[in-house]
Amino acid sequence: MLFQTFDEKRMLAIHAPNNIPNGATNIFEVDENNGKLKIQHVQNINNACYKGK
Repeated sequence: MLFQTFDEKRMLAIHAPNNIPNGATNIFEVDENNGKLKIQHVQNINNACYKGK
């Protein structure tokens, strides 16, 4: 999913692997230049709400 934050950063979110409870969200900060996306920064966010279920 591509989205823009409130402070106008463009972000790409990918859930991998796509199975609960082993999934994790990977968020990439991206820049666009001439219609091409370039990854600037990577964050990994665990799906804490699914742990232990």
